[in-house]
Amino acid sequence: MAAKGEAADDHRASGPDDAPALPPDHQPEHEGRRGSRAMAWAAGAFCAVFTGWVVVHAGSPHQRELLSDLAPLPLGLAAWATALRAGSRTGADPASRRAWRRIAAAFILWWLADAAWFAQEVVLQRPPFPSPADIGYLASYPVLAWGLLSLPGARRLRAEWLRVALDAVTVLLAAAMVVWYLVVGPSVHNAPGTLVTALNVAYPVGDLLLLFAAAAVMLGGPRRERSLWLLLGGTAALVVADVAYARLSLSDSYAGGDWPDVFWILAQALFVVAAVNHRHPPRHVRPQSSRTAQSRLSNLPYAAVVLGYGLLFAVGRSEASYSLNGLLVGAGLITAVVMARQIRVTAENGHLLGQLHYLAEVDGLTSILNRRSFFEAGGHLIAWAREAGRPLTVLMIDVDHFKQVNDTFGHAAGDEVLTVVAALTKSQLRDSDLVGRYGGDELAVVIPDCLVQRGLDVAERIQAAVAHAAVLTSDGVVRVSLSVGVAEARDSTDLTTALARADAALYQAKQAGRGCARAVA
Repeated sequence: MAAKGEAADDHRASGPDDAPALPPDHQPEHEGRRGSRAMAWAAGAFCAVFTGWVVVHAGSPHQRELLSDLAPLPLGLAAWATALRAGSRTGADPASRRAWRRIAAAFILWWLADAAWFAQEVVLQRPPFPSPADIGYLASYPVLAWGLLSLPGARRLRAEWLRVALDAVTVLLAAAMVVWYLVVGPSVHNAPGTLVTALNVAYPVGDLLLLFAAAAVMLGGPRRERSLWLLLGGTAALVVADVAYARLSLSDSYAGGDWPDVFWILAQALFVVAAVNHRHPPRHVRPQSSRTAQSRLSNLPYAAVVLGYGLLFAVGRSEASYSLNGLLVGAGLITAVVMARQIRVTAENGHLLGQLHYLAEVDGLTSILNRRSFFEAGGHLIAWAREAGRPLTVLMIDVDHFKQVNDTFGHAAGDEVLTVVAALTKSQLRDSDLVGRYGGDELAVVIPDCLVQRGLDVAERIQAAVAHAAVLTSDGVVRVSLSVGVAEARDSTDLTTALARADAALYQAKQAGRGCARAVA
């Protein structure tokens, strides 16, 4: 409806990190971030070279054993260092920092175990299993699971978390069936020794704990962070390596430099890249449509049920009697029908739940955040800005002479004006910016990583977009102007205080004749 200038394009294209010039105390952080990116590239290259070495099967058995024991040490140390940096990065929310520090603790435990394994097998020429290395390995599983479960996610009701827990347990049970068939069952059956048997069972239990944590994270809410999926991918690679190593060890067919080592190296490389890709500026959760909410319903628990029954059929077909085979088929068909019904009910409930969430968070007229949701999301941004020492600016927007519009053209025309003003305001903002309906004909905007002068520039662009717009109504064309108050949050402890300063600036704009923007530093 209104053309945007080059300045608007620049504002929208720039992310939160490049909005203001960074103060001197933030320059070392950016230098460290460039170093972390270089470490991520190096980790990826290291993984690729190691994979090629395993594929070509180069070197003598002794050389392959030496390199397979040595390779995890530098990569594991890099995973710990980058995770520790992610856990101490200024700007991250406290929950995220705590989670990454716990993940870093798991990585250093794993690295100490790798170092002990290397010392035992290469330096001391002793069997590394069982050995003190097992203490570090086994201790890392619950710590890593704790870190994964600590990662912040979407807010959910208690009933929803119960569903997530049940879905995660479903995935866990299916994985337990596979692990039992491949590793635990044969280990217990062969029983070479009490300690060895206990360790052979303990490692799969640790893997199942990681799988449960990963499933809970995946099912727990809308997650878009690339670092999270890289972290989960590394966890999956770790589990694959553990199970494959245990399976090969049962038949004494594992040797240093075999393919499970590739997955251990891949896991550590993914951990490094995940920590480097962890981004600190929080993005508020925008309302999602019911269609989007419905599309997010996970099929993972149903796939787990199919996996469990598939394994049961594969084993039962060759080992069970004819009568048990028929019962297995019947049980599978009954489960399939119940699953189909459950999927249908879940989809319908998800559609309704998505509609309820949308109506609870969005202003029905303007399709922007309502007052409650705006204050909730804006409060998080204010807290982040204070903790990170980053600038944040708020805007209060008022439609000039809005009562006259209602009196002259009717309330339907006034509603259309508010809808157009809200749409044009959003068009001049970035994805990381926040806009909501404050009340009546007033809108409020929160712009993270923004100094007051840039906030004033944004306000003027919004004013220009609205001034050039023409709202068509049944009674004629309506043109309106805006008065805008701009204030930097500075030492504001909450969003209400910051908006009060912007409201004072808005009063100055009205006193100056309306149709202008005024700022309070």
